[in-house]
Amino acid sequence: MRIDPEQLRRLMRAKGISSAELARRAQVTQSTVSRYLNGMFETAPMRSAMAIADALGVELMTLVKDEPSRPSRPPGGLIGRMDPKGVADLCAESLEAFVAAISAITNAKVGKRWKR
Repeated sequence: MRIDPEQLRRLMRAKGISSAELARRAQVTQSTVSRYLNGMFETAPMRSAMAIADALGVELMTLVKDEPSRPSRPPGGLIGRMDPKGVADLCAESLEAFVAAISAITNAKVGKRWKR
């Protein structure tokens, strides 16, 4: 989600609120408001974005910049190319291997303790 700097400016002008006043009302720093106004946040931290929307008396989505949707693509890496059953099998095998390793370590430590 990205805050639209122009929309933020329009709302501030319409409400007659300065950046300092908006920061005070939203309980964020003036630097945070400045970054929104200058479009410096790639993605908006949800907490401060919601606080700014509340301070302006608008819904959060009123401040969000419309961005062209990106085509969805499967996640990269091995798991992204596997079918769901393959992923489940891999997870089950990994879990079994993990449990076996922990058991071996635990048994080795217990065996050493009893041999003393």
